[in-house]
Amino acid sequence: MELLDRYLEAVRKYLPWERQDDIIAELRANLEAQLEDKQEELGHTLTPDEAKAWVGQLPPPAVMAGRYRRQQYLIGPGLFPIYSMVLRIAVFWIVIVMVIVGAIRLFTEPWSAGAVAAAIWNVGFVTVVNAAIITVIFAAIEYAFLHYPEKFPQIAQHVSKWDLKDLPPIERASCGKKKTLAHAIADAAAHGLLVVWLLLIPQYPFLLLGPGEWAVRALPYEFAPVIVHFYWAVVALNAVQFVWKVADVYTRAWMGERRVQQVVFKLLGLIPLGILLMAPDNLWIVLKNPAADFEKYSATLAQANHGIFIALRVVLAITVITFVVELCKWGFRSYKQRVVSAH
Repeated sequence: MELLDRYLEAVRKYLPWERQDDIIAELRANLEAQLEDKQEELGHTLTPDEAKAWVGQLPPPAVMAGRYRRQQYLIGPGLFPIYSMVLRIAVFWIVIVMVIVGAIRLFTEPWSAGAVAAAIWNVGFVTVVNAAIITVIFAAIEYAFLHYPEKFPQIAQHVSKWDLKDLPPIERASCGKKKTLAHAIADAAAHGLLVVWLLLIPQYPFLLLGPGEWAVRALPYEFAPVIVHFYWAVVALNAVQFVWKVADVYTRAWMGERRVQQVVFKLLGLIPLGILLMAPDNLWIVLKNPAADFEKYSATLAQANHGIFIALRVVLAITVITFVVELCKWGFRSYKQRVVSAH
C-alpha cells in the first residue's frame, strides 16, 4: 500500500539513522499484519477511503518513532522529535555562522594564537549556551503539558492528530544513466581542451576578456608578477587533473566514486590561492608607468589592492570551511556505512 509506505517514510526521518532499516522492517511487518487482520475482518481489500481512514488512525509519525527511541527523561516521545529537529537546525546554523565569522576575522586581522583560541572558544560557548536554552524550553513545555494538559490544547492536538497530506512522497530509486566509458572519455577530452584554452590566453587575451581586452589595455594599471605565478599554478593544476582523468580512462577507475581524487584536487586547488595570498607587499595590481602616474592613481591603486586583500582572505575562509564540511560529510557517510554493514 503506497499510503503505508509514505507513512513509514515519515516515521523513518525521526529515527536514529543507525537503526532506521531494522526499525522500519519491524514496524512494517507489524502494520502489515494489522492490515491483513483488518481486511479479513471486513472481508475485502481496503478501498482508497478505507485505507486513508486506517492509516489516519495510526499515531503521528513523530510519536510512532518516539516509541522506538531510548527513554527520554526530560522530553517525551511526543515532543522529542521536534526538539531534536529544532536543536539540530539551530546548532548547525549557529556553528556555520560562528565559524564563518571567526574565519573572516582571522583572515582579515593579524594572526595570533590567542585569536585562534578565542574563536574556537566562542564557537563552542555559543553553541552550548543555545543548545541548553532550547533544551530548557522544551523540558519546560513537556513538564507543563504533562501536568496541565488542558491548558495546552495545541500540544495535545499535535500529539494526537496529524494529516495524511503531510506524508512525504515515496523516494524513487534514481533512474539516471550511469556513467559510461564514453562519458569518462568526453570528460577527459573537455579537460584537455580547457588546458589548451588556458595556455592560449597569454598570446590571445581576447579568449578570456573578450571585447574588454582593449579597455584593459587602455588602463594605467597592470598585473603584478605574482599573477604570472598564479596563472602557471592554475595551468599546472588543470594539467594534473587532465592526466589523472586520462589515467582513469585506461585503468577504468572512472567507474568508482573517486573520493580520494576529489580530496586531492581540492587540496591542490589551495596552492594557486596561497600564491596570491603571499604576494609581495600585498600588491596584485601595479602601475604601468609609476614615475608619471603615481600621484594621480596611487590612492585608487591602494584601494584596489586593499579590496583584493580582503576578498582573497574571505575566499580562503569560505574555501577552507567548505572543504572541512565536505570532509566531515564524507567521514560521516563512511562511518554510517560501516555501522549499517556491521548490523
